[in-house]
Amino acid sequence: MSQLIEFGNDSLNKLHNFLKKEVINKPLNQKKLLENYKKILSIFSPIIPHFTSECLVNLGKEPFQKWPSIDKKMLENKLIEYVIQFNGKKRATLIANKDISEREIIEKIKKNKNINKFFEKKEINKTFFVKNRLVNFLIK
Repeated sequence: MSQLIEFGNDSLNKLHNFLKKEVINKPLNQKKLLENYKKILSIFSPIIPHFTSECLVNLGKEPFQKWPSIDKKMLENKLIEYVIQFNGKKRATLIANKDISEREIIEKIKKNKNINKFFEKKEINKTFFVKNRLVNFLIK
């Protein structure tokens, strides 16, 4: 495998030969390996189309492959880093669930010991809440 560090067509040929000889012909989950190898070749195809089509033909597959589909749900973040400001100055960040309500995020902020010190002996005049972004407290 250390020989595959070089970049170029030669190293890709070595990778193909290695995978074909060492991995595909061994008693592993051959179906999964071939499926993933086809995906790798599909990703390489816009860059080196001749090489990838030749590899796919060697595997007995159609040289013109579809791009792998993506699951957009996997790209969504369920946690957001909220910026906590006091009088417009960033004092802290807090990680909380996406789409959390203003009331819930303020409760979390007040329970957090690191952020709570900014509230001591001060009165909150107004609170600005920008969903999934920040909370700004105007304090006296």
